[in-house]
Amino acid sequence: MTDASPFAAHFETNSVPLDHEIPGIKDYIATCKDKSAAIDAEIARLHSALDELNFKSNELRETINLHQGLISPLRRNLDILQEIFLHCLPTEHDSVISAREAPVVLSHVCRSWRQMALSTPRLWSSIYISVPNVFLSQNPSEMDHLSYEWTQERWVTILEAIDIWLSRSGTCPLSVTVFDPSEVAYYQDNRWISPILEKVMANSTRLQRLVVHGAEDLLSVLGDLNPSNLPLLEDLVVEISVPPWQTDAETIWERFGILSAPNIRRLCLRRFRRDPSMIPIVWAGLTHLSLESSHQYNANLDNSLEILRQCPRLFSLQIRIEMRKINIPQPPHPVFLPHLLLLSVIINDEDDIPLFFETLHAPSLRELIFLGSTLLVGINSLLKFLSQIQALRRFTFHPGCFDLQPLGKVLEACPHIVSLRSSLQFTDNAFWSTTRLPDSVWEGTMTEQDCQFGSALLKRLTPSDITDDDYLCPRLTSLEVKRGTFSPREFVNFVLARDRKAHNTGGQLPRFRKSRIEFKNHWDSSPLNQLPEDFTEVSFSFLSKGFNKKYGVRNGLDYQMKLYPRFSRTPAPKTPGYDHRLFYIDDETGENCL
Repeated sequence: MTDASPFAAHFETNSVPLDHEIPGIKDYIATCKDKSAAIDAEIARLHSALDELNFKSNELRETINLHQGLISPLRRNLDILQEIFLHCLPTEHDSVISAREAPVVLSHVCRSWRQMALSTPRLWSSIYISVPNVFLSQNPSEMDHLSYEWTQERWVTILEAIDIWLSRSGTCPLSVTVFDPSEVAYYQDNRWISPILEKVMANSTRLQRLVVHGAEDLLSVLGDLNPSNLPLLEDLVVEISVPPWQTDAETIWERFGILSAPNIRRLCLRRFRRDPSMIPIVWAGLTHLSLESSHQYNANLDNSLEILRQCPRLFSLQIRIEMRKINIPQPPHPVFLPHLLLLSVIINDEDDIPLFFETLHAPSLRELIFLGSTLLVGINSLLKFLSQIQALRRFTFHPGCFDLQPLGKVLEACPHIVSLRSSLQFTDNAFWSTTRLPDSVWEGTMTEQDCQFGSALLKRLTPSDITDDDYLCPRLTSLEVKRGTFSPREFVNFVLARDRKAHNTGGQLPRFRKSRIEFKNHWDSSPLNQLPEDFTEVSFSFLSKGFNKKYGVRNGLDYQMKLYPRFSRTPAPKTPGYDHRLFYIDDETGENCL
């Protein structure tokens, strides 16, 4: 702009303009001022227009936000919002009395949510009551007294919360868990748990599901119930801790009124000391049954079979058979369970195995879990039992129960298996996992040295690229192994061979896609990188004498690695509402190493 001025020659010099140039300079300045004023006016106009546009834009943005709020996920019809609230409830256990969990936390968001939560009785129809541990030793310290006083205050708060919870549930059917977290429940001061149960039993006509874990005094509270006052009760889980010196518990079981409720469909009894066949239970109505006796009473084969004969409608059965009576008739009457889908059995006397499988008939079985004694004399009876099953889909076994050849025969008899699992402990199913009590109830009798899933068995499961020889479990899609003695390289070859076989059959066979492997004494993880990229549902563990090297769930080809010294991983009690942190205890010193 300065170059267009007729006076540009004088810029940035010390020369003085001539007299006749001064009027021209003044005129030029006036012209430039007029142009500058015009430009400033245009800028002001544009600023005004921009401000107006910004104002309109903000108005539109606010309008958009308001209208988006009308269709936001938080703005739902009341019935839809209620269903969302109900889906916030825990699925593995009943709802805990805690301000950090649903439904209480939902009532603390805003006034409208609180009104919605309080006006939805089904939100409050599930309640998990954890009884405070108020045991006071004979020579308590000052800290023990302070802890005892604090627990007393907490107990009063729990009783008040139970009343509020039950009142908010209206007339809805109830699902209640009463859990005593004491390590040895019969040392608990039972005057604390009885009032809790009495409050629950006052609403017995609404009970649909009840889980009770506690000391022997519970028997007297539950035993006084009239079965006619339990018209809705369908699910019942009872675990009673009875001290060995108590001898009258057997007679208490005989008058255990709650067990005679007419509509019980799912029943779990743990640590009982009485022959279950002598307890007044409506066996014919059961669809799910789990029985585990205490050490004072060993469930025997003939009593167990007699119970099963009375349960023709069972869909799932979990049972532990400890010993056999001498006077059992030979042969016993058969047991027909035409609807049974899940059978989980522990038989500790190998002589009982043939008789059990020869007596039981379950043609619709889909899942078999077998733990217990070494299967030597009973293999033929098991094979005959399996031959009557239409299509067994899942098989879990204790590795110490089978030699390679008998196990191969079992798997040959089950060509439709899609899930194979070697385990050292009992496995949950859909119903019992929701009870929270039988998480991993029963362990097998074999030692860790016997628990090996080796290369020979994995080779029998691996198809060959050269020949069309038969291999075991052609439809296998899931494998879980504890303390496998095969190498990572052998496992990769197994997966790749399965993948090629599925591809070559044009999709007639499913792809192997899920595994959870615990390698024993094998540390070279590099072969695992050769697994197919889409093979992502997999986790590995590596065990050795000195360290436990754990890998997390696979994400692509990356693994999250953690190293732990050889400590016993002893978890704190998994009681909802309590601290779930793990405590790592040194085997030698016994110190907490967390």
